[in-house]
Amino acid sequence: MFDREKQIVINKFCDVIFKDHNEITLGKVISLPIPEAIKKYFDEDIKQRLDRELAEIKNFSTFDFEKREVKPLLSELSVILKITKSFNANEFSTSLKSALDFSIDYLLRPCETLTYFVFDFKDIQPNEFILQRLKFVKDYEYLPEIIKGYLKRKGFDSIGKKEFLSLVKKADLEYTMEFTILDHYEMFKSFRDYLNKLDLFLTSNAEAEAFQIFLMDKGQDSFAAFIEEKKKELIDPRLDFKSFLQSITLPRTKAARTSNALDFLEDQTKIVPAEKVQEPSIEHLPESEPEKISDTAVESRIKDTSEFSFEPSVEQFFEEKIENTSELKSNAWKDNALFKKLTQPDESKKTDFARNLDGKIKNRLRKLAIKKLFDGSEPDYHSIMALLDKADNWDEASQFLTDLFQKRNIQPYSKAAIKFTEFLYDNIR
Repeated sequence: MFDREKQIVINKFCDVIFKDHNEITLGKVISLPIPEAIKKYFDEDIKQRLDRELAEIKNFSTFDFEKREVKPLLSELSVILKITKSFNANEFSTSLKSALDFSIDYLLRPCETLTYFVFDFKDIQPNEFILQRLKFVKDYEYLPEIIKGYLKRKGFDSIGKKEFLSLVKKADLEYTMEFTILDHYEMFKSFRDYLNKLDLFLTSNAEAEAFQIFLMDKGQDSFAAFIEEKKKELIDPRLDFKSFLQSITLPRTKAARTSNALDFLEDQTKIVPAEKVQEPSIEHLPESEPEKISDTAVESRIKDTSEFSFEPSVEQFFEEKIENTSELKSNAWKDNALFKKLTQPDESKKTDFARNLDGKIKNRLRKLAIKKLFDGSEPDYHSIMALLDKADNWDEASQFLTDLFQKRNIQPYSKAAIKFTEFLYDNIR
């Protein structure tokens, strides 16, 4: 992916660097205006190569390199050797291609790319090698940190490729447990910003497709399906994708993780195979294969895009805050068209109540919704679910839900509201 663009970047840098010089040192590479992930890759690659060469020298040398007087000199020598390491045009092109291949793919598909980078063509790798490979990682640093902590606690000598992928996915799901789709986008921006630093820019539609791939790799199938459904509305070339995303989602606050992300692995005794890793949402949408980004989809960015505000709520049909079942049937509701539609007898649904939302919701989510959204009132909960059972489609239900949250002073971006909304979205079609 992005092979044409990668080659453009390589050619551009080589044309400038080697126009008047035959080589470039690592010290000069690190000073170039390139993304930090590339600098990290170059720096770690040379460091590990140098460490291997010094280890070989020590093995066959009669000198004692571990003496207290020698070690500081050896450390200083290692730094000098590393930053003065030179590349000719071919060497630089090869190293830059490797750095681009890893960093671009990792930013777009972190779980899958990190696994293949660590294991290459092998099914099992020793811990020592895995830890060395993790040092190349610059972005999404929580993933290597959780993995390193897990391996240290469990004391494995080695780990298999499938088990490692499962571990990465579980680590990501735990770390992003309370993330909204906008929180995920804040992480995904690293990919877009990386391309921008290389003078490569995504069109809005290409960015939507890339965001889908990012979500699918992390197991966020419901969010990916939501983007698939909504991206057909992204028809105005002046729109920037973030503004579009804000216009189709509920507002939110950043879901900060203040607890230690390693704690969730504390009591684990085995790793679930990757194909059985649980998805983050309560229910799941049918899987939708995201479109691949074509190389030609990377185009000039549209500047000066206007921000979108949230669409206005539908005309109010709640006259008072819901407090009990009888209030739902008060005269204040009778003039509202949507309420009439949802509460009037529906002959088509009397004998075939196929939706039965309350029968589909998981007990844990039911308890959470009753406690956080309905002030502990089961009658209120059952009344609302009965009304939502009769909604013809998601648009109708979402209008009802929007005003329900507004009248009950419920924060739509709270954990309970998000999970309840996800459940309804997955089951109302």
